[in-house]
Amino acid sequence: MNRLRILFLIIPLIFLLSSCENDEENVNMPIVLITDFGEGNFWIGELKGMILNTFYDAIIIDGTHSVTAFDSREGAYLVKAISKQYPEDVVFIAIVDPGVPMEERYLVLLTNRDQLFLAPDNGLLTYIYYEQGIKELYHIKNDALFDEPIESLFVTQILGRIGGLIASGYPLEDVGPQISDPTKFNYQEPSISGDTLIGMIIYIDKYGNCTTNFEDEFSNPLDFSFGDSVNLITDDTTITAMFGTIYGDVPIGDPVVFVNYHNAMEISINMGNFAEIHRIEMGENIKVTESNE
Repeated sequence: MNRLRILFLIIPLIFLLSSCENDEENVNMPIVLITDFGEGNFWIGELKGMILNTFYDAIIIDGTHSVTAFDSREGAYLVKAISKQYPEDVVFIAIVDPGVPMEERYLVLLTNRDQLFLAPDNGLLTYIYYEQGIKELYHIKNDALFDEPIESLFVTQILGRIGGLIASGYPLEDVGPQISDPTKFNYQEPSISGDTLIGMIIYIDKYGNCTTNFEDEFSNPLDFSFGDSVNLITDDTTITAMFGTIYGDVPIGDPVVFVNYHNAMEISINMGNFAEIHRIEMGENIKVTESNE
């Protein structure tokens, strides 16, 4: 009878342990690719091949491969914008302007949202650091994970291999040492001084529409209403625009400011290129205040 009782106790324990082992074995986090490779470039196929050679069951999603070549600031915004739409436990591989492989650091970031990012250390994760925070940050240095020394490999080989490993549940701490000094762009955090909103332009799309970092609780903290006149102040000029809801709220050729579907303040010209006309660049500081006009 005692043996029977022991058997009844052991069997559930075996199933529990087996279940835990299977859970570990079945880790399969989706991998989202964000690059400046351009659609159809062979590097995309090479990157996917490296991932699948490492982890055959990997789920690979093309976020975008249309980041403007070498434009790390644009890439940084698109990494932030795309990742915002995904849940936790997703791996993002971001590659824009990796520089010289022998001199580049490659990073693995775990954020406070429990998303994972792999990228060259060139500022590409700047907005992620500010928006999601750093839970753990590693420098990929473990040569034992590769067939050749890391410094001899191309970025697709390095991040493809590590991305496949991490997506399958490989321990982050085994890729290399933890660090605390990632490269970041100069960043003007949004703030309010009296009746003036202070921030920066973080993205300009192909139409010249300018997205600011006045987002979420900062998207309209001065409580502008439809039809209000606002001043947009850069280092070089002051532009007066109407506060609206869409481009068509103003006549063709007129500037308009509104909160877009990403819940960020956007500055545009109806049927025109605001950035080109007013010589606005990504990373430029901007102030917004109510106009007396």
